[in-house]
Amino acid sequence: MILKYFFAWFGMMILAIINGGFRDFAYRSHVGDLPAHQISTVILIVLFAVYFRFLTAIWPIKSASQAWVIGGDGF
Repeated sequence: MILKYFFAWFGMMILAIINGGFRDFAYRSHVGDLPAHQISTVILIVLFAVYFRFLTAIWPIKSASQAWVIGGDGF
């Protein structure tokens, strides 16, 4: 069970890398560094929300204790 959630973290890393690349090549030169970082942060939060919704749809969390185990996987 825990292994699939561990591998789900790699999807988050891929989203973050794509988001950073998009920021650097698409709009940083147009808006500047600080606004580009702020826009990128909002975009990444939305991407993570969609990704988490997808993950919980295919792998539902059945209890609070399971959520704690999943969340504590990195510790």
